[in-house]
Amino acid sequence: MTFSKSWKTGLFAVLAIAALSSGAATANLKDEMRTIASNATTALKTDSAPTFVAALQNLSNAAEQAKQFLPYSLHDQAKDSAAVLDYQSGLQQLIDVSAESITLAEQGDLAQAKKHAEKLIELRDAFHKKYK
Repeated sequence: MTFSKSWKTGLFAVLAIAALSSGAATANLKDEMRTIASNATTALKTDSAPTFVAALQNLSNAAEQAKQFLPYSLHDQAKDSAAVLDYQSGLQQLIDVSAESITLAEQGDLAQAKKHAEKLIELRDAFHKKYK
């Protein structure tokens, strides 16, 4: 079977685009995870309530975006599999803890908010170990 040069070029272009787009999804997940980590660190180290709130809002936004992607370890799983649902649950837990911590900070109790936000590190470590 012989293929024309233009057909081969078109096939190569389609394959290249598919490879780049799957790599972009991985890069986006990696970026979101880095955003989560850096904002958790910022929130836990600051003594400023506005900085704390902004960091946790950024963390929550990144966790919400990360839900669109699956880590490499789950690529072969169905979207409704127990492992994928658990991974999604972990991201939602990060969002929930952030929201609770923001509420505490907005009520004027930054010390308690930071203590509550320490759960973010525990969640990150637990889910990172499971799904990296």
